[in-house]
Amino acid sequence: MQSVDAGKITKIYVNGKSADGNQFTVRANRTTARIDDIAPGTWKVHVLCTINRETYMIYETTLDVPSSPSFDTTLDIPAVIVSGKVTNSGEPVRGQMHLFPSEHRPGNWGFAVPFDDEGRFEFPLPKGGQWDLDISESPRHHLATIRGAEFYDGSNDFDVATSRSR
Repeated sequence: MQSVDAGKITKIYVNGKSADGNQFTVRANRTTARIDDIAPGTWKVHVLCTINRETYMIYETTLDVPSSPSFDTTLDIPAVIVSGKVTNSGEPVRGQMHLFPSEHRPGNWGFAVPFDDEGRFEFPLPKGGQWDLDISESPRHHLATIRGAEFYDGSNDFDVATSRSR
């Protein structure tokens, strides 16, 4: 809620797909999404949010919708907003990083986060913890791989000249 109030998160979407192919996508009104006329059954549900014009999936769950006239549920979204700066020998890196959970498990997913001209980034994670990073200035110019980077609330600055691991 603080990130919504501060304007960091500009949009929140909830989408879902049932086993038989029905789909929905709704935009949340601040922190509440209302979905009307959803068919009973099991739905795979995703919550996405937009920060700095980039959209990230921050939550995934399965929801069993009963066959009743009305159904309400609350999803607690444990997203953590992280920010920081990436430099190379003190100079800002203009590029992106690919993140993957350090704990390798089936169903884990990675994603890319762009840097601005000053090397700064800001994005949501489903939870704080350790993530493996691949940092690049362009698709063909890989700078560093950092294993086990700790991401929690607050500043997360990296200088690839001193943080490399191969």
